[in-house]
Amino acid sequence: MLEILVVIGVMTFMVGLVLGSTGAINGTQGMTAMHQVTAMCDLARSRSLRGEGTILLAFAAKNSGTTGQPYRSAILCAEDATTEDPEDYVAISEWYHLPAGYVFTNIEAASESAGGNVFKLTNASRKIKLPGTMDLVELPCIGFGSLGEVVIPEPDTNTLESMLIAIAEGQADVDGPLTRKGGTHVPEECRWIAVRRNSGSPMILP
Repeated sequence: MLEILVVIGVMTFMVGLVLGSTGAINGTQGMTAMHQVTAMCDLARSRSLRGEGTILLAFAAKNSGTTGQPYRSAILCAEDATTEDPEDYVAISEWYHLPAGYVFTNIEAASESAGGNVFKLTNASRKIKLPGTMDLVELPCIGFGSLGEVVIPEPDTNTLESMLIAIAEGQADVDGPLTRKGGTHVPEECRWIAVRRNSGSPMILP
């Protein structure tokens, strides 16, 4: 009987270790996604500071006809030198994809003072020529100017101090980003990146 109890105790301990390790892996993937997105913001900002013009970080969205994965992909873009329209941009990198099981989500933050989600800002969309196509597709973007500051979306009388990027566990389909169980995300389920308008510096919010 004592041996049986010892074996059960050891098995319970091992199961606990496995479950704990799985949770740690999921948490690590989430933070890896956050750091990769902030790195892309930093790369776009640094290229604009080097005098390459306005550089965009653009996000694949619902029904955008992109070659990326809606609500899971982002790409760097620059001003299109082949057109006279200053509002047209062309991709200058390959698509970056969030780790499996994570999506960009389009919900607003719990507090309006935190900033506005780039997917919800109507003046953040720009026409972009994507890899593998000559068509122009409108995508939500954050654009960095020659001083590294955020210039897209343009400042106006209702200017927000921060542009927000929200990442959560889930999936995306024709209806947009959803939780793993198929419901709508809530702010508490998300990890948030704030990109300050005046400096362009991305910061992972607690």
